Amino acid sequence: MTLLFPIFASALIVSEKQYYALYIKSFFEYRGLDPLPFLKIARCESGFNLKAYNNDTHDSGLMQINKLHWPIMKKMGLDIKDPEDQLIYSLYLYNLNRYTPWSASKKCWDSPSTLKVINALLDT
Repeated sequence: MTLLFPIFASALIVSEKQYYALYIKSFFEYRGLDPLPFLKIARCESGFNLKAYNNDTHDSGLMQINKLHWPIMKKMGLDIKDPEDQLIYSLYLYNLNRYTPWSASKKCWDSPSTLKVINALLDT
């Protein structure tokens, strides 16, 4: 599946994984934050799959937000199915607990293959 990435002035056709990697990068850079830790989390938690769902843990989306958080997201006017809302809530979780909500995938973050995949996706 290919999607048009609207942030760039020139039209680029990219893969869905590349689209979401670029989306995450832009989201955090726009807010003056280093996107790399969040890119690593998305790579390790969902493989940049917006529709990823873990049946064992009931985590969902790019950042694998646990279903225990969905009612809070709803009260905040956020939709778990919306990629921007997932990133907004991930930033909220980060501000509360830093990287603790995603600590289960920490070993993957520092894997050379994780950085290799991220760099390949961002090399447009």
